[in-house]
Amino acid sequence: MGEIMRLYFSLSRSTLAAVLAALILAVILFGTVKSSSFHISGDTNAKRTEYISSLYYEIDTCTVYEKKIKIPYTFSDVYEKYNELQTKAGFDLNKYKGKSATVYGYSTKDGEKLINLIVCDGKIIGGDVSDISISGRMLPLRRYGKDKT
Repeated sequence: MGEIMRLYFSLSRSTLAAVLAALILAVILFGTVKSSSFHISGDTNAKRTEYISSLYYEIDTCTVYEKKIKIPYTFSDVYEKYNELQTKAGFDLNKYKGKSATVYGYSTKDGEKLINLIVCDGKIIGGDVSDISISGRMLPLRRYGKDKT
């Protein structure tokens, strides 16, 4: 009774460094995934433009416009369709019904798209990418890749 079992490891410096690096990487990755899926900070212009850059869009860092909105308690058909677009990017405006928010608009450097971010209480809660051509369409906030959709 009362015996203590002790276990000793002998690690080389390179093995210890590799284990520590793996732990640090795991903490960073977990923190990034957790923060991006639950809270995307949008309380400053720098944070908003950083988020847009993470989607691989090149933008002018000045906002084109800033508009105060109130997300309605009851969604019209138009708002329902817009929220469907939001859910494709991992957002859901249903959580913010009745709240005030601000829409920030940014132009891409090529002038072909307008990126709108909806910010509520310092968090990016939605947005869209609008093609400003005559036959333009509205896309969800997703990474701009090879297929550009």
